[in-house]
Amino acid sequence: MMKHTTKSCIHLQRSIYLAPDEVRACCQRFFVDGVMKGDVVLIKLDGPGKISYEEVLSKKQTLLSRINSDRGDDTPCSGCPHLVTQEWPPLEEESLGTLSIENHSLCNMKCSYCSERYYGGVEPQYELTALLDGVERVGDDLHIAWGGGEPTARKDFDRLFRGINRKFSPNSQIIFTNALKYSPVIQQALDRGEAAITTSIDAGTESTFQKVRGSKGMDKVLRHLQKYASKRPDRVTIKYIFTAENYSLDEVEPFVENLQAHELLACNFLISADFTSETVDQQVVLSVIQLFFLLYQKKSYFVSFDDHVYYRVREIGAEIALLFEQNGLSREQIALYENARDQLSRAQQGHIVLWGTGEFSTYLLRSSKAIQRQKITLSHVVDGAPEKWGTAFMGYRVESPEAIDYESDYVVVASSNYYGEIVHRLLSEGLSIERIIPNFIL
Repeated sequence: MMKHTTKSCIHLQRSIYLAPDEVRACCQRFFVDGVMKGDVVLIKLDGPGKISYEEVLSKKQTLLSRINSDRGDDTPCSGCPHLVTQEWPPLEEESLGTLSIENHSLCNMKCSYCSERYYGGVEPQYELTALLDGVERVGDDLHIAWGGGEPTARKDFDRLFRGINRKFSPNSQIIFTNALKYSPVIQQALDRGEAAITTSIDAGTESTFQKVRGSKGMDKVLRHLQKYASKRPDRVTIKYIFTAENYSLDEVEPFVENLQAHELLACNFLISADFTSETVDQQVVLSVIQLFFLLYQKKSYFVSFDDHVYYRVREIGAEIALLFEQNGLSREQIALYENARDQLSRAQQGHIVLWGTGEFSTYLLRSSKAIQRQKITLSHVVDGAPEKWGTAFMGYRVESPEAIDYESDYVVVASSNYYGEIVHRLLSEGLSIERIIPNFIL
C-alpha cells in the first residue's frame, strides 16, 4: 500500500456517515471563531435518488484535493482539529473502518438539544443496500453505528440489521436507541455480545424527562434497559446529557436512585452536555463531577465524560475540592475526590500504565500538567488493538494489555467511548478498582 504525505483525517480516509438525504464525511463538530462547523457533507439529494459508493469516494477525493491545495482553499474542514499532516494511503486503497447509519429522521422523541435533522420524520431518500453493495474493502476493525432518528422506528430495521451484519460481520457495533420501544433483535445481539447500545435518560424525574426528551415514558425506558442489561450490562451505556433543565441535584440524585432500583448500576455511563453550546457553565461542571462520584459511591465504576465535558473538567482541575466546599456540596464527595488524588500520589511511587492511543490519549498526555512537569512518568502505553502493538505513540512503544502487572501497576484509561468496556475488562481480569485512576485526575 503506497502512502503519500498529505493533510487528512481518519474520518475522511475510512468512514462514511449516512443521513436521510445526504452522505457525510464525518460527524465531528468544532468551533471556529465562535461558529460551529463540522458534519461535512459530501453528497446532498434534493429528493429520492441514487447514491453509489464509487460516487462517495470521488467526492472524498475532491475534498481532499481542496484541503491540500496550494491555493489555500477554504473548505468545510478548515479549522478542524482532527486534520493531520502525515503519510496517508490513497482513498482507493483504504478499507472501510466506520459505517454510521442514520439514513432517516423518524423518531418517537423530540429532545430539547436535538434538531429536525434527527426527528424531522424524513424517510430514506436513497437505497441503503444498493450503496453498500459497492463497498469492496472492509477492515477487520469495522465499526457500525446505528442512529437516526430512532433506529427501531423503521419498520424494516430487523431486516436491515440482520442483512448488514451478514454482509460485513463488523468487529464492533453500537445502536443509539432511546429504548422507548423494546427490540428482541437488539436483545439477541446484546446477549451474544455482537452489539452494544447507548441510551440517554437525562433526568431523574418524569416531568423533567418530558421537558428534555420531549416524550412521556421514563419508567418504560428504564424497564426496557433493565431487560437489555439483564445478561450483559457491559454492553449497555446510559448517557446523561446535562442541559439547563436537568443539572440540579434534584434531578441527579433521583437519576442514580432510579438506576439502582432498576438494577442498572453495572452498566456503562457516559456523562455529556448540550453539544450546541460552545462552553459548559461551571455550575454544570460541578454537577457533572457530583454525578460521577454519586455513581462511584454506589460502586458503579464504569463512568466517563465525553470530550466536550472532559475538557471543562480538566480546566477546573485542582480547584474542584475548593469549589465543592464553596457550593456546600457533600464532604463525602470531596473525600472521594481527594482519595482519587491520593491514588495518583501512590501511583507515582509505582508504575502508571496508559490504556489507549487515540485522539483522547493524545489530548490527555498533552494537557497533563503532572506529566509535563515530570512529576509522574508512564511505564507503559497499551492498546486493545493488536495492529497497534509495536508501533510508536508520542514517544512510547505501544504494547499489549498483557504487559500490565496487576499487582503493582496503576492504570489510566484514556478513552471516552470505550471507557466502561475497558474498566469492565480490567476488573474481570483481577485488577483492583483502587488501581484504576480516573482519567480527569491525571
